[in-house]
Amino acid sequence: MNNQYALFEKLVTILVVLVLAWIPLFEIRNVTGNSSEEFHTTQGLPELSIESVIADKTQVKINERVNVEVTVLNSGDEDAAYVDIHYNINDEYQYFLPIDHVGDGDTGNVNFNFQPDAGGIFTLRFVGKDNGLEFDSKSVDIFVENETIYVDDDAADGGDGSLEHPYQKIQDAVDASGLGDTIRVFNGTYNENVAVNKRINLIGNSSETTTIDGGGNGDVIRIIDDWVNISGLKIIGSGSGRFDAGIWMESDHNHIFENTFSNDFHGIYILHSSDCTITNNIFKGNRNGIYLNLSSNNRFTYNTISENVVGIYPTILSQDNEAHNNNISCVFG
Repeated sequence: MNNQYALFEKLVTILVVLVLAWIPLFEIRNVTGNSSEEFHTTQGLPELSIESVIADKTQVKINERVNVEVTVLNSGDEDAAYVDIHYNINDEYQYFLPIDHVGDGDTGNVNFNFQPDAGGIFTLRFVGKDNGLEFDSKSVDIFVENETIYVDDDAADGGDGSLEHPYQKIQDAVDASGLGDTIRVFNGTYNENVAVNKRINLIGNSSETTTIDGGGNGDVIRIIDDWVNISGLKIIGSGSGRFDAGIWMESDHNHIFENTFSNDFHGIYILHSSDCTITNNIFKGNRNGIYLNLSSNNRFTYNTISENVVGIYPTILSQDNEAHNNNISCVFG
């Protein structure tokens, strides 16, 4: 009996020793598994991001070369040895450009040349990878002009938009246009309301001699697509409703420059729009020069705004817009 008791006591002792030995191992494994990020961070890791994607031009003609510089920033504590930039054009044509080594706290650059052979909008998307693992992506849009379509109010009916046989109405030219086309409007007065639902350039000969008259009805020009450029026009005669305007837009990345707005309720009404540029325009004799509603990150520069009740009117929900170097003399700024 004593021998059996002694044997039992030894087994219990061995079991206790094994349990006590296993507990620290279990804790070490747990701690190591749950704190891998903290462990590696203290040892130092690269922290990579695409700091910028800069194109030297964002609006070009067919076969005009664009240079794009991509900068990668390493804000971590360890060098990155195998960095490259993968890119595609409109989600097609995969390529990659090696940067290789990017030191800790340093930047690495790579340049890419793009030469479009067709008109339209081309989205260049750049994806950064380190050792094959994606860490960031950024894109830039390039607007490529395509065909030129002509409009002349003195033209005969049945024109085809060519220089020899221009359209008589601007809306006919818009309807016939394709992505990236340029519509050239000759001197004259065009009594119509124009809806722009394509990414085009609408260019008049001069804001003194090329007039679109809305006849007191609705919006003179309504923009409902992104990347529309309008210049060289005198835009008059919108309706008198609270939302009527010389140009009404609900889209992004539009460029409105070197136009004249008069006798409109709003010169320009901007709704749910961002990253638009309004520059070097004249607003005179309207209810409001420029009215912003639920719009942000737009720029207003070098405009002359006079004899309106309000010059630039941003609603409370329109934020982060930039206005500078404008000459405003209205009842209210």
